Amino acid sequence: MFRLRKKVLLSDPELAALHRAVVIKGKLSETDFWATRQNLIDEAAVADAQKRGKSSRLVDPKPALSTTGDMKVVMTPQLALDIFEEWPVVARAFRENVSSKMTEAEFWKRYFESRLYHNHKASVRSSAAQHIIKEDVIFDQYLERVDDELEPRNIRQDPVNVLVNLVATREDHGETGNTQDVTMQAGKQKSTLPLIRKFNEHSERLLNSALGQMKPVKRARLERASDQSVLEEIDMEDLHAGDNRAGITLDMKNRQRYFEGRSATNEGSTNVDFKTALGSMKSQLGGWDESLKNIHQASQPGVEAVRSISQNIHARTKVKSTKLDVSPDFLKQMRALEASTNEYLRHFWFLILPPAEGVERLGGEERGKKVGLMRDELLLVQRRGPELVHIAATNRWDSAGVEEALKPMMGAIDKALGFVAGRG
Repeated sequence: MFRLRKKVLLSDPELAALHRAVVIKGKLSETDFWATRQNLIDEAAVADAQKRGKSSRLVDPKPALSTTGDMKVVMTPQLALDIFEEWPVVARAFRENVSSKMTEAEFWKRYFESRLYHNHKASVRSSAAQHIIKEDVIFDQYLERVDDELEPRNIRQDPVNVLVNLVATREDHGETGNTQDVTMQAGKQKSTLPLIRKFNEHSERLLNSALGQMKPVKRARLERASDQSVLEEIDMEDLHAGDNRAGITLDMKNRQRYFEGRSATNEGSTNVDFKTALGSMKSQLGGWDESLKNIHQASQPGVEAVRSISQNIHARTKVKSTKLDVSPDFLKQMRALEASTNEYLRHFWFLILPPAEGVERLGGEERGKKVGLMRDELLLVQRRGPELVHIAATNRWDSAGVEEALKPMMGAIDKALGFVAGRG
């Protein structure tokens, strides 16, 4: 719990400042401060429980220029693990050579200077750069054949869902035959094929890492599709012809009696002469425009309402757009006082009002004691407000603006204290 609270405070500087003002100074207990912020703790717990997925970026450490002019790579344990996972051949070279033939630092230095590293770079290999790279007796043993042939070096052996298999040709060319489509060969430029296949293999590893967390049964259901499920996927209702079958004729006996019964029921209802009713309604609505002119509404209430609304909007706009003529330290005091007062009011009404569903309410004696503490703090703030206005006037600052800015806070305090006084 302490770790989650610390995480919330570090992510919200304003809340951390309020915590120092009311908790560290002993105005509120730690439990009371967080009692009204359980939602923040819950959100932090959910975020903390989420397992971070693997990065989608291809591991490609790039050397940087040091102060001495040499190229260097900052190696970390995480970067080493990423390289081993991305390139298993590097992990094999590490196991077979480190400690027995070289140190770990020497291993990484020689690796980043070898052809093996340059073959693993996430960019198209330059033929000019191949002549600059130094040969390495150890790392050259782990070089793999460049994957730039028509058939990829690593061919998938597991079955692939035909609905997402881009190389599937089954029943694609029923008229001309199902031979492999040579017009869809990738990599007319051979130097791009290794890079394309490198990204494809990287994407496959990412998907396998995500699917590996699923249950085997669910993963098999996602990866494999039977002929029946494929037909269900491609069978669209809009492609079916409409149902033109004639319906079954309803053979009713004594059909005439059925309609006669309905007529008898309707005869029992009240008969209305629609022409007469329409004429009566027209006569009642005649001259409605003249009657409307005779209605007189006093203009004063409307004028007063519009004036009151205009004054309210003007006052709010003036307060928002006016910058108080006070010192920065004094403004900081005002903001701190308002933040702490809001916190006291929050806890005051939290103790007074009925609790939300699922929230346990304190006992009567303990709750009454805490209400008294919040009332005492609000009384102190009530006296502190006029003191700030007096300080502003003494320093010839905008005392009227300070008083106007504190007015909503003071009104909220008066309402809370009046509620307590009314309850006795």
